[in-house]
Amino acid sequence: MEQINQINIRPSVSILSALRHLNYKTWFALAEFVDNAIDSYLKNEKELKVVEGNDFKLIVKVNINPTDNKIIITDNAAGIHQKDFERALKTAEIPPINTGLSEFGMGMKSAACWFSDFWIVKSTALGETVKRTVTFDVKKIVFQKIENLDVSNDTAKETEHGTIIELQNVHNLPKRRAIGKIKEHLTSIYRDFIRQGVLQLYFNDEILIFDEPKILKAPFYKTPDAEPIYWRREIPENFEIREGLKVTKGFVAILETIEAGKSGLAIFRRGRVILGSADEGFKPYEIFGQAGSFKDKRIFGELHIEGFQVSHTKDGFKNDDDMQTFVELVADFLDESPSLLKQAEGYRVRPNNNDYKKSATETVRETVETAKKTLPNPVKQIIAEEKEPEKPEQELSPINQENSSYETFEIKFNNADWLIDVELSWDTNLTNWIEIGDKFTKKYIEENPKLYRNVRRIGIRLALRHPFCEKFASTDKTRIAPLLRLAVAIGLSEVIARESGVNNSSFFRNIINKLLTEALSE
Repeated sequence: MEQINQINIRPSVSILSALRHLNYKTWFALAEFVDNAIDSYLKNEKELKVVEGNDFKLIVKVNINPTDNKIIITDNAAGIHQKDFERALKTAEIPPINTGLSEFGMGMKSAACWFSDFWIVKSTALGETVKRTVTFDVKKIVFQKIENLDVSNDTAKETEHGTIIELQNVHNLPKRRAIGKIKEHLTSIYRDFIRQGVLQLYFNDEILIFDEPKILKAPFYKTPDAEPIYWRREIPENFEIREGLKVTKGFVAILETIEAGKSGLAIFRRGRVILGSADEGFKPYEIFGQAGSFKDKRIFGELHIEGFQVSHTKDGFKNDDDMQTFVELVADFLDESPSLLKQAEGYRVRPNNNDYKKSATETVRETVETAKKTLPNPVKQIIAEEKEPEKPEQELSPINQENSSYETFEIKFNNADWLIDVELSWDTNLTNWIEIGDKFTKKYIEENPKLYRNVRRIGIRLALRHPFCEKFASTDKTRIAPLLRLAVAIGLSEVIARESGVNNSSFFRNIINKLLTEALSE
């Protein structure tokens, strides 16, 4: 096999030092090396399986060594053949076949220079018995304007093939806290190759496996008694955007349960994710609505597109107008009956009692702590003088106490002691959103006559199973807390009004309950 003693690297000499300043994210820079390995494997798959057998798998390993400040990437692909060696190590030298993942002639060189000023490439090509090694000392190359690099040639076994890239003195070495995120993104970017069994990708000797999200199976939210629907909408094959642009395959679905970092679209090109990897899912407004909405948290999907042009760092697309057209057409398709978009926004998971108990207990405790500190002075100022009290409310309707969580706190205003019960209930028999009355039963008071002889009592109950709460809060305590505070404000306002001589002070609350039950829960 003919040896190569030198390679010419023009015109890269003048731009090698500038590559360090590219706007890479670590996972996209590492992805350049994985792309090259996959491209080599796919272009030589038949020959590799002739030598290694039909069970042969592409293995790519990324190892970060913080002690020595190194990153080493190894693969068992077909290596860099003699005829391609010089071109492969020139910057911006486009390969003769650029329909795969190696298309710009920039990836490996730009990523290596982004990480390091000193890097080494060792490669043994399939069918060749020479291991070739080239060292890039970027500072020396640029300073001395070196255009030809020496190549070291060593004998290799006929069964050897693959490439090793060693990045030394790395100036963008990932920190420990970033390692988890890098693994998530690499797994997400190459999920399709991983799930097809084409690629085994390792990071620090840990194999990366993509965790497939679970998809919702439930009736359309407006017809809860209908047959359940599996909420995964397949995109028609070769879904045309315009001439030359299309979605070749894909799906959009609804997550079974909301899980941070799982929502968003992943946009694939040539088998790997370009836009929307891991927790950075692509979320156009036309599909996902406002940030924080249920659509935003629930919708996810994978769309493989063809004809779109990517940036040379392969982390985005060039034509915003084409992407906008693409998004609008997909959104229209997803809104066809039964609308996946409407289901994602309107569907509510029915939590079990344990979920309600946990959220209710935490929320009512936090609300009571706030109320004890902030309520006495405003209430005292509102009640100007003692009035003859209106006939007291009847006791709150009896419910199963196991389906409630409540706290009692005491405040003093208008020369009287008050005991206030704030209660959250998930009892399904409650029909009113808010109830006001005596929380303490007569028997309880009779058993403690001295303690409660001169104490005024009020119970404020909020029904979590009411349609209004189920739609807008469910078991999310950050959503329940403001509703509970509003209920406390309504309850105390009613009592203060009664204490101030207002007749029929419960009228306002009764209207609220009626409106929230019949008109404002949709």
